[in-house]
Amino acid sequence: MWWATLKLAVRNLLLHKMRSSLTLLGTILGVASVIAMLSIGEGSKQDALDRIRGLGANNVIVRTLQPASKSAKNGGGSSQSSMVTTSRYKINAYGLTYTDLRALRQIPTSDSVVPVMMKRQNVSHQRHRMAQTRIVATTPELQDVREIRVRRGRFLQDRDSESMSNVAVLADGAASALFGFNDPLGEPILIQGTAFRVIGVLEPRDSGVARAGETEGGDANQDIFIPLDTGRARFGFLAREG
Repeated sequence: MWWATLKLAVRNLLLHKMRSSLTLLGTILGVASVIAMLSIGEGSKQDALDRIRGLGANNVIVRTLQPASKSAKNGGGSSQSSMVTTSRYKINAYGLTYTDLRALRQIPTSDSVVPVMMKRQNVSHQRHRMAQTRIVATTPELQDVREIRVRRGRFLQDRDSESMSNVAVLADGAASALFGFNDPLGEPILIQGTAFRVIGVLEPRDSGVARAGETEGGDANQDIFIPLDTGRARFGFLAREG
């Protein structure tokens, strides 16, 4: 019975070769399209998960944005800033403060709270120049939070910030731009005219544009890391106490 049915089906297929070929081709293309779309979707999902994993799936980034300018406010914009008066100056202060940092550290579910202050400065070493490079002033805990890997030397340590040492850790791209194929460890660099000694070079990372959570959308391979208190003292990273 089954054998007779199979022979009849094969005979019908052979009688209509063009129709059978088109049907078979449509089936093949349809299945291949579904498989391709599923593969692309799964690949995109995995790539997104890898980016989140690189940042840390449990990390929460709290950023400070500069308020609108005076002209923007006159046009109807709003500002979150307040005036801080000193003996000689009035400073338009805004954003997160060290009081906020202490409050965040009191959250019982947080494992680590890492302050990061950024400013763009001109950096040079001999005839090599980097214009408006992102200077990241932070604490040693950032290495674990962002899973930063050091290729040579070391990352920032607590004693660097306590003594306000002029030391710097270069991302891979910054080291290449300033030193080429030369060894940067122990060498001086000038950040906005202030001398810093290179103590470490990082492993290459994905571009900040492609990596989730990288701040300011810049290239993480061009960053230069310095101690938090050094950044406050040397370059005027503004922070207010309560």
